[in-house]
Amino acid sequence: MKKGKILSIIFGLIYYIVGIVGFFYLSTFALLFGVIGNFSDALFCICFLVLPIIVLIIPIILKFALKKEFYKSVLLSLISVAVYFVIIFTTSFGISRYMSEFTFEKWNNKGYSNLRYLMLNSLEEQYNFIGMNKEEVIGILGKESEHKNRIYYFVGSEFLTEFYYCLEYDENGIITKYYVEVD
Repeated sequence: MKKGKILSIIFGLIYYIVGIVGFFYLSTFALLFGVIGNFSDALFCICFLVLPIIVLIIPIILKFALKKEFYKSVLLSLISVAVYFVIIFTTSFGISRYMSEFTFEKWNNKGYSNLRYLMLNSLEEQYNFIGMNKEEVIGILGKESEHKNRIYYFVGSEFLTEFYYCLEYDENGIITKYYVEVD
């Protein structure tokens, strides 16, 4: 066998084994540590299902389209993997930056409800809820669930845990404290 052919086989095997195992662990990591919660369903499908498949077939496409040797195609594909990770991280960073500022529209958009935790600092900088009555709070945050002198707002989840922004009020409906509760 030619040296180039052996090198091509070795590079190909390493690329596909590392690629498949890497994407499996990336999606497992995202699931276990709640990264998936930061994505919409469509963005999750693109980032963790569609793009990895495309990245894994790029060497084959490059080999036939550019008539390059397979190991050169694999090297070119490594660049596409690097671009993939840059896209994932910049998208995540952009979403985090966008969602970090509280607005009534973002807070009450059901598609963003799992990202409300990103707005909590901005929300608490803009409003001091202690001393407000519950109608004022509902005017600011909208209606959510209420139980036993508490108003609960879902702010996010991580693996099997859900987080709620809880505002407690007294018998007069005046907010006495607020905190994040784990369920």
